[in-house]
Amino acid sequence: MMITDRHGLVLGNGDPTRVGTFHEASVDVVRTERPATHTAAQARRLTGVRPGITLPVLLDGEVVGTVGLTGPPQQVRRFGLVVRNQTELLLRESSLLTSRLVREKAVTDLLQDIAHHDPTIVAPQEVEAAAHDLGHDLRLTRVALVVDVERIPGAGTPAVLRTVRQVFHDMQDVVGTLGRSHVAVLHRLPRNTDTDAVLAAARRRRGTRRRARAAPGRRRRPCRGHHRPAGLTRRRHGRDPARGPGRPRCTHRRLPAAPAARDARGASPDPVRPDGARPAPPPAGLARAAGHRTGMG
Repeated sequence: MMITDRHGLVLGNGDPTRVGTFHEASVDVVRTERPATHTAAQARRLTGVRPGITLPVLLDGEVVGTVGLTGPPQQVRRFGLVVRNQTELLLRESSLLTSRLVREKAVTDLLQDIAHHDPTIVAPQEVEAAAHDLGHDLRLTRVALVVDVERIPGAGTPAVLRTVRQVFHDMQDVVGTLGRSHVAVLHRLPRNTDTDAVLAAARRRRGTRRRARAAPGRRRRPCRGHHRPAGLTRRRHGRDPARGPGRPRCTHRRLPAAPAARDARGASPDPVRPDGARPAPPPAGLARAAGHRTGMG
């Protein structure tokens, strides 16, 4: 098998000694855009040609090279068609990948120019022209969104970028990356949108989130269920179904303590067992530990 460019230069061959040599038959195939077969007698009259078949390779309707197989033309012709089809498929995929990467790089550069715009370095007309080349009209009313990938546990920038593109799929939505950990969106707002109302709603939402974060009692404290103080009972410990999956919460509840009986002097008498005997006092070490846990010692 052999692959050449449109000028007949051998790019790949099963025989490494033929790489870089000239294949004369490929020039005629590129010019006529038709396959050509060569017998042994015909091959001897051409430079760098062996008996077999040479077929043109097309990309977007243009011949970019040839593929050739060595052997009896009647036997290798069907295999040559398969090889040519596979080669054209690989070239199309490579071209699409390259064009997509080039477009993503251009969108990233556009977002960088908008986010860090300096009229002394880049003129506004150049930014508008770059957006127009990508099919975006910056004169439309838009709202900017930035997603911080580092705040999403277990997610990478490519996965977040794919999700954001699925949400903001309008042709005028500009979606790209800003640095390594941010995804930016310039979302086009529908016509006749009250931008003042949108900004006011965004400010209210931002203020609500700030107040919620600053509200007392929202900080989760470490669970102390394994050494419960007096008056605490472990109703349930683990994940709370009401809060959804993946949000652990300790649900220890403090029970109201029963009022202790007091004598006339206001002191609590020692508990008495049913048989009338008073229980023995606990060891000093245990009493100190219990006092430390309950906060009484």
